[in-house]
Amino acid sequence: MSDSTSATNEHWLTGRSLAWAIYDFATSVWTITVISRYFPIWAKESLGGEDWHIVMANAVSLVIAFLFELLLTPLSDATGRRRIFVTLFTLTTVGSTLLLGTLPPLWGALALFALGNMGLNVAATFYNAMLRDVSTPRTIDRVSAVGVALAEVGIVTGLIAASLYSGDRKFNLVFWSTAIILLVFASPLMLFVRERRNGGGVSYHEARARAWADLKRLTLFVIQVRWLRLFFLSFMFSAGAVAAVGLFMVPYAKEIIGLSEERRIWVMDELSFFLFVATSFSVIAALPSGAAATRWGDFRVLLWAAVVWGVAFLVVAVAESLWVFLVAGALVGAAYAAGRVATRAVLLKAVGAEDSSKIFAVLGVAFKIAVLGGTGLWAAVVAIAKAAQADDPPRYAVAAMFALMLVSIFLLRDAMREKRKAEVRAAE
Repeated sequence: MSDSTSATNEHWLTGRSLAWAIYDFATSVWTITVISRYFPIWAKESLGGEDWHIVMANAVSLVIAFLFELLLTPLSDATGRRRIFVTLFTLTTVGSTLLLGTLPPLWGALALFALGNMGLNVAATFYNAMLRDVSTPRTIDRVSAVGVALAEVGIVTGLIAASLYSGDRKFNLVFWSTAIILLVFASPLMLFVRERRNGGGVSYHEARARAWADLKRLTLFVIQVRWLRLFFLSFMFSAGAVAAVGLFMVPYAKEIIGLSEERRIWVMDELSFFLFVATSFSVIAALPSGAAATRWGDFRVLLWAAVVWGVAFLVVAVAESLWVFLVAGALVGAAYAAGRVATRAVLLKAVGAEDSSKIFAVLGVAFKIAVLGGTGLWAAVVAIAKAAQADDPPRYAVAAMFALMLVSIFLLRDAMREKRKAEVRAAE
């Protein structure tokens, strides 16, 4: 029986896997409402912030998250405990978002944003590692796809809920309701999903003693295995581009394309409707991407996603109207879902259970470097274009993101070839 047939017949959608997937729903509501939709506009228009303020707050949050991951992920794998870290850092984000709802001045808002973003970044490392706790090798792609699909449903929910608010208290209500949604829908994972204790019986002292050696070993493994090294490099180029576009897409849509918060389509303003379209196509693409990864391989899905991202960036760079911009949104949504489904599976299949958290810590380091580079490049290109008095400086930044994605595609293609060679050598 083929793996794809086995995965279809095996009972893969359980209470544990559903609780894991619902957490994706919860965190995606926070990501879309705070990071993508409301915080950048609120910080710039109401608090007098600039792009560099948001970039710096994001950078600080990622550096702190990196330090926590470096300290805690070896301990997590050695002791087999992941849920406690997911819970602790998710609650950190809940608390910071509730305080954000008090509408502090600029520097207070930036600090709370950084704290919340740090919390979810650290929690995500351990959450991704818990995918192994709720799935089997044959069902991992499908369970991951359910998580991505529910994440996109969470984004739609966040957009619709936030669009109902208006007036002077709009931002208070957006941040408070987002914190409550995060807490409620993250609770099933935090309360009921137990880990498979692969680390079993290791004391804190023993775990701490071997933590750094384990992390160094895994990092060297990533560097020495050619296909894995190329995969990480590809991921960094693509993640930098995607993170920059995600952070600045709503201001771009408002300033360059002319989307409005006053004009409405259906029950949402134009900015929210754009994100709704992107999310809807992500929902549509998530489950088929999981099935495709099971049947044809994770790398094929990743390569498809990177190509679609590149096309989307080109459309964004030349778009002049709402409807052309919506096409880009549809492409962005589909590519995001496919890439997220396959990336998790590639990493968990590359290492043993004892390294589940650490491999995502290594990915987290790569992601943070990529985000700092991508968002920094965006801000630098915009600044240079403004200094040169160019028309629509952010369009040049999108073109730079397309260049990053193009490099990612070539690296990913090489990684795919090297992995095939490695599999042939292993079979001989």
